[in-house]
Amino acid sequence: MKILPSLVFICVFVACKKNETSIQLSQIQGKWNITHAFRDGNRTESVTEGYFSFGANSIFETNIPGLPNGQNFDFKDGTLQIHGDTCHYQFTNVTDSTAIMKVAIRKMPFMFELKKK
Repeated sequence: MKILPSLVFICVFVACKKNETSIQLSQIQGKWNITHAFRDGNRTESVTEGYFSFGANSIFETNIPGLPNGQNFDFKDGTLQIHGDTCHYQFTNVTDSTAIMKVAIRKMPFMFELKKK
């Protein structure tokens, strides 16, 4: 009888693990405006008028200077990799209208809070 609580715990744990879903490309496609940006943990206003666009044709577009624009990208397991770029753009907390994107640009960590346009 002592085994029953352990079995219930294991079943619940396994069921919860299986419900975890990875972020799909379809969830990030479209144009996203930057609502807040953080550079090395500190809020920055320098890119608040910025946007990122992830096209259905796998084209990355942005108005942020210094980032690749009009380049093809690959997306897998919540991470976007732009062809010819070493940065890995990691998505978390993606909903139908908001997302968080993290990336290290020139070894500086950035976090972007995004709102879908």
